Amino acid sequence: MPNQQNTSLEEISKITGVEYAKVKRIAQLLPAPAGGGELIYYTPEEVANILQVHQKTVEDWYKTDKIPSISVGDRTIRIPRRGLMLALRKMKRNSE
Repeated sequence: MPNQQNTSLEEISKITGVEYAKVKRIAQLLPAPAGGGELIYYTPEEVANILQVHQKTVEDWYKTDKIPSISVGDRTIRIPRRGLMLALRKMKRNSE
């Protein structure tokens, strides 16, 4: 049975259309999540790299509430992995 991270990377690959090998390479560059991986947050730049879109696109998504985000301090934005996955699924359904 595949581990939870591989399954999640496969989901990201399917949702975004980015080949699995690229998603896996990018995920290896990201810092390992603390606390068992349940609460994972990405920067807008990390999300842009994973999805292979421009960082401005990610900023537009969270500014228009297409994806969830939280503010940490005055200028720092973090995007929760779980909320991102749900938002991407919703975007995919709406585009079909």
